[in-house]
Amino acid sequence: MTKYTENDEVPPSPSIEIISGKFGPEDEVILWHGRMPTLLEIGQIVAHVLQNDERIWPRSEGYDGGERWRNYLIETLFRGKVTFAMCKKYRLRVPRNPSFFS
Repeated sequence: MTKYTENDEVPPSPSIEIISGKFGPEDEVILWHGRMPTLLEIGQIVAHVLQNDERIWPRSEGYDGGERWRNYLIETLFRGKVTFAMCKKYRLRVPRNPSFFS
């Protein structure tokens, strides 16, 4: 079993597959459940999750709305990866089952 440190990148989930792209040896394509999501779809998912967090964690009741989600996305963009430390910081569940990462 591999031991991960907090600064290690979280491996992709089983629903994500990374394959070679068609634009050269360095090109990679992400498949999610067997298909490549478009940037439009990714944007729509991000916007929906943010709006949903604003609804279920309303600022009017003292919660942070979508701020935690927004900060997580910004940190992910700057780092270019998701680390175990980020999962802890933003309270994201990481499966403990080692087969998840194989």
